[in-house]
Amino acid sequence: AAFLRSPSLPIMAGLGVPADRQGVVGELPRRRRIRDLLPQRPTVLGSVEYVKSTHSGSAAPQTETTTKAKVDISGTLQSARVEVLAAFTEASKQILADEAALQDLIETTLTNLVRDKEDQQLLKGAGTSPNLDGLYVNATAASFTSPTGDTIADKLRRACTQVATANGLPTAIIVTPATLEDLELL
Repeated sequence: AAFLRSPSLPIMAGLGVPADRQGVVGELPRRRRIRDLLPQRPTVLGSVEYVKSTHSGSAAPQTETTTKAKVDISGTLQSARVEVLAAFTEASKQILADEAALQDLIETTLTNLVRDKEDQQLLKGAGTSPNLDGLYVNATAASFTSPTGDTIADKLRRACTQVATANGLPTAIIVTPATLEDLELL
């Protein structure tokens, strides 16, 4: 943890921080977030519209005089409500003005709490307001037969192959900290 030095100590004593501490100890650095893996666009609207597209047909080798291969592309207009994730705490203007490190600690803590909830909602949100539509709810689970003796790394690799075979581009694998440990200890 980082230790921040500050000359303004009197307010810290009232918060139960020993007088010999020279500042506020901040939170640990945080990991990457689910939102970092997804496209984002800012909005000021209460809902957003987007097109969900599908296609059928494919490109094919052609000669100059033959009819070109046809691809049908269709789209359906979708709408999604913009949901709000928030948290607050109470602090006097005086305490925040007297101790910039404390203000930073509060802002960092609240931001991390909101981002933790956002990660949970982006992954497993039920989709009913005020919840987000989570990836687990909308994704198709990988389905393959894993040979006996496959490790978790083997299974993840097979899932990536399945995505690539369906013309997808696997760009990230989201695992729990415990699964990451298992992978790293192989």
